[in-house]
Amino acid sequence: MPTTTTGPTVPTAPKRRHSAPATVEHDLTVQDARFTGLDFSGFDLSGADLDGLTLDECLLHEIKLARATTAGLAVTDTTFRNCDLAAAHLEDASLGRTEIVLTRFLGARLTGAHLRDVTVQQSRAEMSIWRQAKLTRCVFDRVPLTEADFGNAKLDNVLFQQCELGHAQFSGATCKNVVFEDCRFPGGLNGLAGLRGATVRSDGALDVALLLAAEAGITLDLA
Repeated sequence: MPTTTTGPTVPTAPKRRHSAPATVEHDLTVQDARFTGLDFSGFDLSGADLDGLTLDECLLHEIKLARATTAGLAVTDTTFRNCDLAAAHLEDASLGRTEIVLTRFLGARLTGAHLRDVTVQQSRAEMSIWRQAKLTRCVFDRVPLTEADFGNAKLDNVLFQQCELGHAQFSGATCKNVVFEDCRFPGGLNGLAGLRGATVRSDGALDVALLLAAEAGITLDLA
């Protein structure tokens, strides 16, 4: 992932050894199930209860987890690809060295989640909820985040690259080495004060400058 010497630290990539195909015997819905080094593909677990699930060095491909409940989810060195996590309950989940690619998690709830070394790439995340989450060394690359809620979240070394964040909420958030690069903010942002310390580069810089000026009651004449 491209970055600069003054930008966020690049997330550590997942460490995965050779993995084996999962079978029907590997039931993700068993409470407190723990799986290592397996490839899960094509399972429909929409609305399932996956409490206590632990995944290490796994690949999830075309798995449907829409509206699933995942209390105590712990994921390490794992990739989600072409999955559906729309409206999934991921509150207080722990994700480390994880990649989320071409995946839908519109309206997913990640309140209080801990994400470390996570890359989200070309995925749909409109209206997702990240309130009080802790994000460390994370990248959102070409991810629509319209109306996403980062209220009271702690962002440390986070890069938003070519994302759309119209009406996103950052009230009470804290930002350390956070960069918005070539992002768009159609319709504005909520909780601009929560972006204190963040850097906005390239295309989105003027948008944010105009929003800050409007919030301060300043009229900018750019004619």
